[in-house]
Amino acid sequence: MSELTADARTLWRLLRGQPKGGSHAANLQTFYAPQAERYDAFRARLLHGRKELITQLKLQAGSHVVELGCGTGSSLQIMGDSARQLGRFDLVDLCPALLAVAEQRAKNFYLPETAGSLGNAFWQRWFAHDGVHLSSQHLPLLRQTFKKLELNHCRARVPYLPGLRAPYYRFIGRKE
Repeated sequence: MSELTADARTLWRLLRGQPKGGSHAANLQTFYAPQAERYDAFRARLLHGRKELITQLKLQAGSHVVELGCGTGSSLQIMGDSARQLGRFDLVDLCPALLAVAEQRAKNFYLPETAGSLGNAFWQRWFAHDGVHLSSQHLPLLRQTFKKLELNHCRARVPYLPGLRAPYYRFIGRKE
């Protein structure tokens, strides 16, 4: 299947959104399972900042890393050989289809304060189709739980939608 065809199928699923009814975990599985093999290729163009975040971590040998919403575990691939120096790397995701891809190898969203209520409502609906539920509480919870080492607010292009830029942030913190 060509990349364009695969992207069109993924975009169609994004527009349709998750199935209604059932448990959140079951809905995530139904939505992401058909995308699991091509998940990284599409999401790399949609969800920016992962590579930059990982290179900024400057993890020391023996560190314990927990990645919440790990998807397919593409962070391990980005880390390369440096992942082997970690004491422990826990991958957490609610979707078994994505975790299965991650296992074969071994992504916090937020609502920006500057987007305004209309912009935030748009991004909440957009990402809810994917089963990702944005909240203005994510970043404050990270700040409360971890000592902030670095926080970068960014915007990135959305594939196939010229002029539309999705907000994201990269938070690096340390448990005190």
